[in-house]
Amino acid sequence: MRILLSILMTLILAGTGSSCKNKKSSQTNSNKIFLVRHAEKGNDGSTDPPLTGEGIRRAESLADLLQYEEISKVYSTDFSRTKETAKPIAHRFNLDIEIYDPKQGDFARKLKNELKKHNIVVVGHSNSTPTLVNDIVGENKFSEIDENNYETLFVIEEVDGNYQAVKKNY
Repeated sequence: MRILLSILMTLILAGTGSSCKNKKSSQTNSNKIFLVRHAEKGNDGSTDPPLTGEGIRRAESLADLLQYEEISKVYSTDFSRTKETAKPIAHRFNLDIEIYDPKQGDFARKLKNELKKHNIVVVGHSNSTPTLVNDIVGENKFSEIDENNYETLFVIEEVDGNYQAVKKNY
């Protein structure tokens, strides 16, 4: 399983252009926003369950995937499962996790402004993550993530003043 994840991460890194981090296109801002739903959550009967062992491994894999992206901002909603998903990334880049409210109306605008200077990771939920991606790109392109899907990664870049999102699996 670990070997399969390593192969998969290598393929995804090649697809996101991570190995070319120092090559800047004349058309694109080299910075990116990476948005994910939290990893696999437990079922402890509470409204704020922690990650499962599989979820912890997925969060660590995400940190491995983003290791060459020079992340300088990490956001999470204020839930155990999202903060635990963000924790390995924040630890890898020696950053604090900043809490955001997905209902905050100007968060998309804030992220677009920060994209000019930062590579950003945002950890949210199955409903709020695609909504935030849509708000950033300015179109209703992505629908809610299936409750059993923990592998979706959205990557947003600014190209010629427009925000483009790509949906990938990790």
